[in-house]
Amino acid sequence: MKLNKIETFLKEKKIKTIVIHGLYSSTHTHRFIHEAIYLAFEYIIDKLNIDVHLYWCDDDEFSYNLYKLDTNYLIFTSPHYDTDNYIPVTNNIFYILHYRTHNKITNTLITKYNELLEKKQAVKYVEYRGGPNGHFDKMFAQYIDNKRLFWYYYYIPDKNDGYDIDDIEKENYTYNFQPTNELHMAWATNIFPEDIDNNISLIKQDIELKRGTYFCGTIWHTNEKEITEWKTTCIENRINYIFDREIDEKEHQKKIRNALIAPAIQGATQNQSRKWFYIPCRIMKNISYGALGVTNNPGVYNMFKDYLIMYDRNIEKLFLQTLDYRKYAEKNKEEYIEKMVNVMEFVRDHHTYLNRIDALIQFGFY
Repeated sequence: MKLNKIETFLKEKKIKTIVIHGLYSSTHTHRFIHEAIYLAFEYIIDKLNIDVHLYWCDDDEFSYNLYKLDTNYLIFTSPHYDTDNYIPVTNNIFYILHYRTHNKITNTLITKYNELLEKKQAVKYVEYRGGPNGHFDKMFAQYIDNKRLFWYYYYIPDKNDGYDIDDIEKENYTYNFQPTNELHMAWATNIFPEDIDNNISLIKQDIELKRGTYFCGTIWHTNEKEITEWKTTCIENRINYIFDREIDEKEHQKKIRNALIAPAIQGATQNQSRKWFYIPCRIMKNISYGALGVTNNPGVYNMFKDYLIMYDRNIEKLFLQTLDYRKYAEKNKEEYIEKMVNVMEFVRDHHTYLNRIDALIQFGFY
């Protein structure tokens, strides 16, 4: 993709240092998001061949020393997970902030960036859960993609409204109380267009798929039921299953690409309906690595329905449907490869972190 909008922003705002602030030494799952953003900016700096410093640090007293008043900065951080205690609020810093309304660790409303959000010196990256609901004034919402999924929201409340809200009001919090400047977007694949092109070349070769299913990610209370159902179905059908937390990125991608089935299974709280759902980065990654997309999420299916995607809410039906398609694809390889190339190119062109950074800058700072 073209990086001219990002380049223009960095030059216009005279950004000399980009900092990914927080989670450097953490084992929290959102560390992978910070890492992906770091690598995306590393890619941007390299491609643009610009003199911009890039750092990734923990949120501690030492990180505070990174920030000087005579240098302009762009910061990415996640106040959602309490990563911004040592970030100064000054006029020489632009902020990309991952949070919705509250710090989930301390359960406190985040107000630190209100004035910056108003004047578009800060922008929020909100995990996509669906379109604007009753918490939002739809008059101020703007869809930013041709599928009318991701959206931008800029709202400044009436000055007569109070910004302080009590605990009861927090439970029913709406943006009527404080300003916001935010984009609702899914996470993305952690690789770049050239990598996806390389993976497209790989799937055109005669890859021998391993007779098994492979899931790399967190198994916890939100998806444990669905994962157990998948495991049981694998056993009943004499198919091997692997669940792990592979930390070697190249090996991770290879395992995904070579698996007979690499599902992106989600729990009920993340796929409630076609209108309210969470899009995991796992589905973007799996497809970009060269794996057949497999989901039990109706919203994810709706997003990819014009492309090759396996979908059913029922785990057993999803498994059997995918297994049947694998047999069909083995006999119709050219058709399968053509469809895989189409969906991989869709992810390549619209769902990398380059796309996300581009959108955040285009809508959030202008």
